[in-house]
Amino acid sequence: MKSVRWIVPVLLLTACGGGGKRFASGGEEPAALPADKVVIGMRHYITAQGIRQALLRADTAYFYDEKKPIELRKVDLTIYRSTGEVAATVTADSAQIDPRTEAVQARGNVVVVSPDQGQRIESDELHYSPADDKLWSDKPTTYVRDGKVTRGEGFTSDGRGENVKVIKPSGHVDAPKLVF
Repeated sequence: MKSVRWIVPVLLLTACGGGGKRFASGGEEPAALPADKVVIGMRHYITAQGIRQALLRADTAYFYDEKKPIELRKVDLTIYRSTGEVAATVTADSAQIDPRTEAVQARGNVVVVSPDQGQRIESDELHYSPADDKLWSDKPTTYVRDGKVTRGEGFTSDGRGENVKVIKPSGHVDAPKLVF
């Protein structure tokens, strides 16, 4: 019976093509990985007060000490409205998520798309706080809405990418509507 226990692991190693030399992390030996745990194909629901706010997906997640942020690569964040409909999607090269607050800091080619708002936000960095229901960036930002482009030093909006305010805007700027 002892030999049966060894058959399955040997078959798995053989099927993975590698005699134990290659791993899903891109071929690195486990001792050489930059984290305590590595997850390939991570999915995580972000909640606030028990309500699903967003779905965070990453090609690779690097977990360290439980108090340190989780490092993510090739990130896709889907933000939901309270009705469950998709409000916005965020893509980025990398990100960090704070395991205690679930706040996300996305970096590198960050793009926020709000399809039903007809808008797109591009920046090198973005912060998302589900607890505060807020998206923002302090980095140069390009905001496109209805084909009109506004550039600025950053932006703020609610957590769904709506009600966008560009910081120090230039380019096309909509003047506030005055009500008498």
